Amino acid sequence: MGKTLSIAEARRAATGPAEYLDSATVVVSAPSHVEVELIGGDRVEAKLALAIPYRPSLGDELLVIGGRGGYWVIGVISGRGMTELRLPGDVDLHAMNGRLRLSGDRGVDVSGETISMRAKTLRVAADTVLEHFTNVVTHVKEMLTMKAGERHTRVEGSSLETAKRVTILAEENVAVNGEQIHLG
Repeated sequence: MGKTLSIAEARRAATGPAEYLDSATVVVSAPSHVEVELIGGDRVEAKLALAIPYRPSLGDELLVIGGRGGYWVIGVISGRGMTELRLPGDVDLHAMNGRLRLSGDRGVDVSGETISMRAKTLRVAADTVLEHFTNVVTHVKEMLTMKAGERHTRVEGSSLETAKRVTILAEENVAVNGEQIHLG
C-alpha cells in the first residue's frame, strides 16, 4: 500500500522545496497577481494567496514564497493598498458584551441611501462640525438647550418663530432693526 501525501508534500515533490521565502517589493499590481522584485533583484509574477482581500499598491513590501513551481504572496509586511470586504445581502456586525470601535488614521467615511442611528445616549465631540442639508426637521419631545460662546443665525428667506411665550434677556443692549417693526 502506498504512502498518502499531504497537499504540501505533493507540491514539494512536484516542484521541489521552496527556493524563496522573503520580502519582495511590488512593481506591477493587477487584480489577481502582482509582479514583485525579489531581494536579489529578479522580477517574478506572484499570485495573491492572502487570507484577506488585499489589493497591493506599487512599492508595497510583501512576504513572498516560491520557486520553480511559481510564487505566491502570503503576507503584507508594509502596505498602502486597499483591503476591500464585499459581502452579499444584509450584514450584521455585533460586539457581544463589548464595544465596537471603528477608526481610521485619515478619517472614517460612512455612506448609504439611508443611515439610521439609535441610542439611549448619543455623544458627539468634535473641534469643528460642518453640516450641509437640503432640509432639516428636528423633533424634541421635552427640552432643547443650547449653550454657545456666541450665536450667529443668517436666514436668506423668511424666518418665523412661534411659541406660547417668548422671553429675550440681555445683560446689555437689545437692537431691533427693520424697515418696519410691528408690535402687538
